[in-house]
Amino acid sequence: METTRTGDDVDEVAGVRFADPYRWLEANTEEVRGWQDAQGEAAAGRWFRIEPVAGSIRPSALVSDEPYGEGRVLFDPAAENPGKPPFLSWISPSPDGTVLAVGVCADGSERNTIRLVDVASGALLPDAPTQFLRDSWTGGAKWLPDSSGFFFTGTDDDPVSSAHEVWLHLRHGMPSTVAVDVPWLPGDDYRAVVASADGRHAVAVQGLFAPVPVAVAKLHDPTDLAWREFVTDASLNLAGFLVGDEWIAVTDAGAPRGRVVAVWTAPPRTTPARGARSCRRATSPCVPYARWATSSTCTSSSRPTPGCAWSTTTVLPSGWSRCRAKARWGSCRSR
Repeated sequence: METTRTGDDVDEVAGVRFADPYRWLEANTEEVRGWQDAQGEAAAGRWFRIEPVAGSIRPSALVSDEPYGEGRVLFDPAAENPGKPPFLSWISPSPDGTVLAVGVCADGSERNTIRLVDVASGALLPDAPTQFLRDSWTGGAKWLPDSSGFFFTGTDDDPVSSAHEVWLHLRHGMPSTVAVDVPWLPGDDYRAVVASADGRHAVAVQGLFAPVPVAVAKLHDPTDLAWREFVTDASLNLAGFLVGDEWIAVTDAGAPRGRVVAVWTAPPRTTPARGARSCRRATSPCVPYARWATSSTCTSSSRPTPGCAWSTTTVLPSGWSRCRAKARWGSCRSR
């Protein structure tokens, strides 16, 4: 597929100028419609959805070759118990589209267990994990990019328990389900582990309505994750995704109408870069190595040296403590 072209549009808000290279996609033109058609063709494959089916008491999981096209039933809850069909809580297809994970609630509560369905045949696969999931709020199965397995958030056998425990279910070779040990923050709020789309990192996220990425690990071996603390302030709201080496998030911290921030996942250098005149290492215990997009340039009493961590308070919203005033290696940019 051809690369999407960029334009020269520039916006200015509160004295800050920033490029808007895809402004042209907001127009209702033949070019935009052609771009949309090309995107749809590039994404063509298998499309999954939950939908009521004629003659079935409960909605079923379907797959089709196009969005909202004629679907083929992959999982009908009535097939498990015709007299009292369970409820289909969530669906999650593997990235390669060969397996569909579904959450099935059989007792009228939100607790559910996982079924794995072979997409080609519609047959149930025998290697689904047996742990209970408390509900569907954490999204069910969070697949590894290579479709070899998935993370999920389970609970214990107590129907009214608020416990959360993250598990990794691997399907290649001998199927196995192992607990994932993460340095969580205090509290019993929702917990989940997700893999980045490029397969390089795993991120542990805590909180439902105000999620915080509390730890990050390289994803070389999903069974041996070396977690490192990431954002350790539970009061922050940083709902987002990992893109490359940055956690791109929307937050209302210091911004009632919200702002987009990029939080760098890698630690700073322990020594200055070659040729650096002076710098000091950022050792913030709160939000380490963050770039807060509040202005187009960073200002401080002395210009930072590239390759070094530096500290300033001028790029942060008012009311934030000094321990969060850490920019990454003398670089800052708006998003």
